[in-house]
Amino acid sequence: MILNCRDLPWAVGKPFINILQDVIRAAGLMGVTSGAVVNFKEPDYHKYSGEYHPIEIAVNEEGKIQYIAQFALFGAPPNVVLKKDIEFDFCFKRFHHSRRLLSIHLGEEAYKEWEEYFINCYECGLYKIEVLEWVECTMYIKRGGDDLIYV
Repeated sequence: MILNCRDLPWAVGKPFINILQDVIRAAGLMGVTSGAVVNFKEPDYHKYSGEYHPIEIAVNEEGKIQYIAQFALFGAPPNVVLKKDIEFDFCFKRFHHSRRLLSIHLGEEAYKEWEEYFINCYECGLYKIEVLEWVECTMYIKRGGDDLIYV
C-alpha cells in the first residue's frame, strides 16, 4: 500500500508520509487489500499522569488517510476519561477540536502544528506502535453527548 494523499485538503509532509508507510510496511500490511489502523501510544501512559497523547491513524485499502485522531484525558481523578481531543476526518471532511466539529478546511493550521509535534515525538522514540488490519470504513451514525459514535 502506497499512501495516496492527492485528495487531502492540504499538503501532508513527506516525513509524515514516510513514517506512516514505514510503520505499515514493517507490520507486513503494505501488500494487503484492506487498510490499516495505526496506533501510537506512549508505553507509560497512565490515566492520572497523562504524558504524550495517544494517536490513531486510519488508512483505507486505496492508501487514503481516512482520519487522524489524537486523544487526551478529560476530568479529574478518579473520574478521568480518555476522549478524542483532535481529529482530522478526511473521509467526512470534518475537523474535530476541543469538542467542536468544524469544516476540515479550518483545520489546516492545527494540522501543521500537530504534524510537527507528532514527528518530533516519533523521532524521539516515545511511541509504542500497533498496526491492525482495517477491514471497512466506519460510519458516523449518531451523536452521543459530546462524542461521535462509530459503527
